[in-house]
Amino acid sequence: MSSWLAFFFFSSVGRIFFCTFSSFIGLYILHNDYKVAQESVSHQMKGLHTSLDRRISDLEKLKQANVSDHAEAVE
Repeated sequence: MSSWLAFFFFSSVGRIFFCTFSSFIGLYILHNDYKVAQESVSHQMKGLHTSLDRRISDLEKLKQANVSDHAEAVE
């Protein structure tokens, strides 16, 4: 049995199988890394978007308050 295993591993078919399997594992790892990185960037952008929305809302409220104060001063 061990001679059959050695023949398979050292034959061209065995090397092709090993290279294919290694490539598959490498692509699988790269794909998982991509998914984790994509999720991280998405989470960061969601936080940035929320922060910017809050800042814009605060500025709009401040602007509205200033316009109201100015209108009262004019009357």
